[in-house]
Amino acid sequence: MEKSRDRLIHSVADRFQVQEKQIRVRKSEESVTALISFIVVQTDHDEIPLFVKQNRGDFLAEDNKKEILFYSWIKQQNIQLPIPECHVCQYDDDTGQSLLVLDDHSHSHHCTQWPLPPVMADCRKAIQAMAKVHASLWEHPALGDSIGSIPTPADIEQNENRFSNTLELFSREMEDRFSPAYKDVFQAAISNYYPLVSNRLINKDKLTLCHGDLHAWNFMYPKDSENSIYIIDWQSCNADIGAEDLAYMVGLHWTSERRQRYEMELLSLYYDSLIKGGVNNYSWDQCFLDYRIAVIGQFFVPLWQWESKVPPYFWWPHIERAVQSFRDLECEELLTS
Repeated sequence: MEKSRDRLIHSVADRFQVQEKQIRVRKSEESVTALISFIVVQTDHDEIPLFVKQNRGDFLAEDNKKEILFYSWIKQQNIQLPIPECHVCQYDDDTGQSLLVLDDHSHSHHCTQWPLPPVMADCRKAIQAMAKVHASLWEHPALGDSIGSIPTPADIEQNENRFSNTLELFSREMEDRFSPAYKDVFQAAISNYYPLVSNRLINKDKLTLCHGDLHAWNFMYPKDSENSIYIIDWQSCNADIGAEDLAYMVGLHWTSERRQRYEMELLSLYYDSLIKGGVNNYSWDQCFLDYRIAVIGQFFVPLWQWESKVPPYFWWPHIERAVQSFRDLECEELLTS
């Protein structure tokens, strides 16, 4: 802990060209994977509030590296996205430890309380922010290389086999809590998802940078309507079909009743925002089809969470929501086997 604190103070002092005594740690809290700190830098003219994430390196090290690479690359490219400004992003390949220092917006923004969804005014801002990221990086030549991984054909085959096996183990452990009918839907989704998207992924056709974990609690919503919204926690970012983020946020995390009320409105807003953002090779029909395909892709999420020993109160509701979204959007007609 003391070494992490010293490293933090030294890195921030170097970045802002201040003495270490001008840095005050306001609050620190330790999570399963990281030490989170809120600090204040006292300059000659101002106080600068900062948010700091220090990952230990013994859990999800590759995901932590993804986040560091994301902020580093965005900063190098000078791309303006709805994310907090990054001041320090460091990763140690030997230890897997990382250090991320961002602007702290907790005084002007808030996160909605889990598991409550945001009010619709905030949902619309979130969708527009997501679309801004997707439009800014739509078919970017760096996708799959400098930023955002893309699975190879071998990866795709391995994933399909892995999740088929995971489904068998999951079904066995759940016993009568997981019906044969639901198991059949899950297996059909696993068997058909990659055939629906593999050519797009391999050819980088109409792909963008997806957040990969874009639930409502990874947005910082402004307390004042004039402020911008921010997207945080980029450890899972990858190159993918943009609708994956929306299907994850709405199709997997909302109750059926709320989703049915607002789903098409938000999908339409997402599409319109892409077009306004400069995407000109994407039709509404393709967007709607992509969303339905992305809903099929959500069946992997609760299986991965169970496999990763995530507590059941996270993944258990996802099972029902994934099946209901699949049925409501008539995704079965997209399946070929």
